[in-house]
Amino acid sequence: MCKTKMAVLMHRLSTHSKDVNYCSFSACSKVLASVSGDKTVRLWDVEQGSELEFSPLTGHNYQVATCAFSPFGTLLATGSQDSTVILWNTSNGSKVNVLKGHGSGIKCCSFSPNSNYLASASSDETLCIWDSSSGQLIRVLKGNDCNFSTCRFTPDNLYILSGSSNGDLRLFEVQSGNCRVCIMAHDKGLSGVGVTGCDFSPSFGSADPGNKTSNSNGESPHFLAASCGGDNTVKLWNVFTASAYSEKCHMQLRFTFDGHQGQVWDCKFSANGKMLASCSSDKNVILWDPIKCTMLHTIAGHTRYITTVAFAPNGMYLATGSNDKTVQIWKLNENGADTLKGPDSISELQGKHSLNSTGKKLLLSWDVNDVCEWLGELGLSQYSEIFRTNEIDGAELANIDNKILSDDLGIAPLGHRNKILREIKRIKAEELDGMVPDEFLCPVTREIMTDPVIASDGFSYERSAITGWIESGKVTSPMTNAPLNNPNLTPNRSLKNAIMRHFASAPSACLL
Repeated sequence: MCKTKMAVLMHRLSTHSKDVNYCSFSACSKVLASVSGDKTVRLWDVEQGSELEFSPLTGHNYQVATCAFSPFGTLLATGSQDSTVILWNTSNGSKVNVLKGHGSGIKCCSFSPNSNYLASASSDETLCIWDSSSGQLIRVLKGNDCNFSTCRFTPDNLYILSGSSNGDLRLFEVQSGNCRVCIMAHDKGLSGVGVTGCDFSPSFGSADPGNKTSNSNGESPHFLAASCGGDNTVKLWNVFTASAYSEKCHMQLRFTFDGHQGQVWDCKFSANGKMLASCSSDKNVILWDPIKCTMLHTIAGHTRYITTVAFAPNGMYLATGSNDKTVQIWKLNENGADTLKGPDSISELQGKHSLNSTGKKLLLSWDVNDVCEWLGELGLSQYSEIFRTNEIDGAELANIDNKILSDDLGIAPLGHRNKILREIKRIKAEELDGMVPDEFLCPVTREIMTDPVIASDGFSYERSAITGWIESGKVTSPMTNAPLNNPNLTPNRSLKNAIMRHFASAPSACLL
């Protein structure tokens, strides 16, 4: 166990008048949502510890049990004992949709990683799959005499893992609704509640359907899931799905954590999968290393049962909610935050290597002064002060577009905007030339992929590029010009990991 303090209490939020049932961070980590038995949904500014101006959100008739932000951050889903799921606009708190299909209270809701679907689990023995955009009910999965208590999509969006009050875990196919796996995971213990929570590691295994080879440890590729329950334990599971990895779906118990002294209410992986948090009626949160299967740290701060725990996607914060009616936001210190941040992002790895092969600073390593000097070389020094005021460094410059130049920086002449964009493109191409394997470049943008996905044509693209291609109305493959069979995109984690390894190990002369 870690002897140094990994988390420091930053905010204790005590506005709720009844038990806090659940909390969830937005994708940008700047907003925290919490829901309560007081029928309200509250949105918090994480840094300031204050409520957003349009909080609380009211619309449920009974206690609110669960909440989830969509992966792209535009929607917040909340589920209540009033049998409804409400979708809220996260920019202003307005209602987008009210989903009605359950006959009893909602226990959990979860978005698919690609944001296309929303699943809701209910004590009416059904699990509903909704189209998150239209709110249309797509499919109803039945539990056969079990009340669903929790659910999570697999990282490839193709399956749903559910937990029930009976203590079983079930793996359903999203498209067919068929149950492929049903195993007893947690006995009811003294609490009699079975499974209370489950989650998938977002970084473990590969979601490339064509990857059926073993990994570096000699294991077949698979997903890593965690579950918790009334038997006071947290369990890790290897999940093999037929769509990606094997001829038959199956699950294997990987490890059992038994450090809690009471019912475990919730468990969550950090965004990089390097840490797992669980909370319990013993009033403690335990941080685990899910790879080494060891206990890292124990956090205590609530006076009653801790019902929910959540990691911020940026690895800087941990949130907990309790029957003591409070939400607590913990700041992870350098020891904890470094563990949570884990592997650098591709852009961070690129930025660590500051020189190109000719000894010049790479674009991503430019500071504001370098940018202003560059503008002078272009004969556009009149914009230097604007760039300096807005703190545009190399990393910002690399991602700048025509709209930002026009609307945000106020550069009116089209010729000046085009000149800036052309030169940025030239610098990128020059730094890329001969330095990066071609398969790491998106076929559409010819830039290094940071979020590669596989389209139905079998080729990998940067997610934003192929999404834009499809949303523009194009129905053919950018590579073959043949019709795309469907718009589904599958994360290519094998390729992303290969890119990460390349940038982690390559010398500075080989990096953009």
